[in-house]
Amino acid sequence: SNDNIDNIVARIRLLGMPLHCYHKKVLRMIGNVVGKVIRIDYNTESLTRGKFARIAVEVSLNKPLCSQFFLDGKMQKVEYENLPVICFNCGIYGDNNENCPQLKTIKGATKNSENNGVGNITNSGGD
Repeated sequence: SNDNIDNIVARIRLLGMPLHCYHKKVLRMIGNVVGKVIRIDYNTESLTRGKFARIAVEVSLNKPLCSQFFLDGKMQKVEYENLPVICFNCGIYGDNNENCPQLKTIKGATKNSENNGVGNITNSGGD
């Protein structure tokens, strides 16, 4: 059982962001939409890694993970690297979509929840 684990540090990747977002201040703001920023990959900020940003964030295992958010009016997907089994429906550690208790209780129903796993930020560019 995982009763004592409430938070983990996860590495996230954000692919295809606009170039003006690759600044420490902006990356920190973006990372804080997902969780508490622990570290911004140095290579990410200097753009030597390619076309994605990598940020280490602390996330709560008691809440659903943020899988996407609006960035400058466009949907930005969040990729989590090397996570233990975590259900993206209920966000619970050790669960998976096949065994999710929330999915079982809403069996057959469509789930349209406002902002479910979605954050929202806008950025005017700059430093």
